[in-house]
Amino acid sequence: MRRNILPVENSKKEIVQQPNELSKANFSGSATAYKIILFGLFKVLKDKNPVELEKRNVYTSFTKQEFLQKLGMGRPGKETDLLIERTCKDMGKCLVTFKTKEKFSVIPWFSSVEFFPSGAINLKFNQEIIDLLNFEMGYSALELVEVGNLQSFYALRYYALAKSKSGYQNPWFEFTENDLRTFFEIPLTRYKARKDFVKYVIQNPVDEINEKTSLHIELEKEKLGVGNYKWRFICSNKVEQVKKIKKTDSRREIEEKREINREQEDLAWYKMNYAEEWQEIFEDEMSQPTLFSGLKRQTAEANTYLKLKEKYQFERNKNDTRRNFEKEK
Repeated sequence: MRRNILPVENSKKEIVQQPNELSKANFSGSATAYKIILFGLFKVLKDKNPVELEKRNVYTSFTKQEFLQKLGMGRPGKETDLLIERTCKDMGKCLVTFKTKEKFSVIPWFSSVEFFPSGAINLKFNQEIIDLLNFEMGYSALELVEVGNLQSFYALRYYALAKSKSGYQNPWFEFTENDLRTFFEIPLTRYKARKDFVKYVIQNPVDEINEKTSLHIELEKEKLGVGNYKWRFICSNKVEQVKKIKKTDSRREIEEKREINREQEDLAWYKMNYAEEWQEIFEDEMSQPTLFSGLKRQTAEANTYLKLKEKYQFERNKNDTRRNFEKEK
């Protein structure tokens, strides 16, 4: 069943839509190249094809200053020109790998990458990849501000996978440690000590996501055998406290604010875990007549929350009990 595409709450944030198939596919290339691909996709998908009007657009370009800004580099100069050349060379080698029961495919991201030291970087995406970006697939909204903040290649890929789970009832993904080596194409000669593999490939990238983005990923580990583990990445959106507690607050004010914050966290949980049902109920509530038109959205959201809470509160309590029990083990 095709899932609903939910509206992006903050439309001012730049987002790039990436199909879940690409989020899950193997990617060969550096973190820098991966960032430029995402920034490039954002520009490509906004414009029409200037050469072949009947086809989807594959062309985009960056000014030198814009390119350096996206990469967090310094001002234009001889040294930065060399960095741009190396990045362009790396981008030309970027591949995406798809493996299904029917076939194994390796596709280059770009048909051409050109750098003109006078001031422009021109990209031509592979038409085959751009044609995969159709709206029949589930999409993930990759916020470019957050993408720019992430430095680790592993963090960028986990971020894309976590975003691809947005709107699903069970927002998580999992890998065995051997699966992660395959997914990231990490040779056995790298991170020979398991503690180093866990630190640099799993824990540090997840910590970076939790620190720098609006996502939160919680890790659960399951032992499958001697030295063989499976990791579950449980994804959620951070909830900003709507009422900040101050040192000068009275005990009563503190309790009131805590109660409001708990309710907001609860609302966000139902909204994320039952996204399709939330949207259906919310749209129905918005269609109902009301005497207070200025509060229509708030009323619809509150009623949606109460209906889902009544229906699924037992499931939520059971889930929280299980998670707390496992943490104490």
